[in-house]
Amino acid sequence: EYTFKIEYKDMKLQPHIDIVIKDKQQIFSIELKAIKQLKSNALPQSDILSNQEVMDYGIELPGRYVKQVMFQKTLLEARFKVPVKSALFILAHLISEKGSKRTFIYYEVDSNLTLEDIYTHYCRWLTRFPLEPQECYYCPYQAVCKNYNDDEDHLG
Repeated sequence: EYTFKIEYKDMKLQPHIDIVIKDKQQIFSIELKAIKQLKSNALPQSDILSNQEVMDYGIELPGRYVKQVMFQKTLLEARFKVPVKSALFILAHLISEKGSKRTFIYYEVDSNLTLEDIYTHYCRWLTRFPLEPQECYYCPYQAVCKNYNDDEDHLG
């Protein structure tokens, strides 16, 4: 796990990124996830899927994971001032009408977000949280949060 501190305006963040590989010209970051069930139009032959295959099989990755990697990419680029290549690496159990299959997904995430975009999101979060219902499930402040929602329907 790689962590660093970054400040922008009155925002202070300390992102935690699963894997970061640095050299002089580029940084590569990977966020690791395991997903119990992902719907698929069909079962792939390959055990490792790329961006194109994710689209070909109609697999919808959770938007919060893609957004997380977009934010990480922007923060790393702001911190190190070099290009960053970011990806999700997911162990997933694909479900289709014809059965199920455990597979890996290597999904490269591109982002043109700016620190100002992240700051806007941050300000929204401060005034209206959780932004998404599932955030309560993994939030470390459940015990003290007045907005905590223990309704398990949001886990889908």
